[in-house]
Amino acid sequence: VTLDLRKHSVTRSDAPAEDLPPLVLPRAKVTLTLLLPVGSEAGNYEVRVLGSDGGEAASARAGAEIRDFVTTLRTLVDLETVGLGTGSLQLRRSSESWQTFSVRLE
Repeated sequence: VTLDLRKHSVTRSDAPAEDLPPLVLPRAKVTLTLLLPVGSEAGNYEVRVLGSDGGEAASARAGAEIRDFVTTLRTLVDLETVGLGTGSLQLRRSSESWQTFSVRLE
């Protein structure tokens, strides 16, 4: 499963972010490929998926590298036991703040 997070880039203006639909994740064991937001650096990242109750449903650590000018991260996550509905995908480079993205688990 590939999720393109490049439209979710962090901006430095006071303008509100574009209202984007939630990303879609299947309830399965998947190799997750994340195309990280523009400006993301290569390095070690933590990834976690939170269920609709806000509890951590899955987590992983992986290294991101720049491929064809896009910072890309690949990791295996097990989402088989996550409940259906809306949740969150969180991502952070080691010791930095979490970035949160809305996801729909189906």
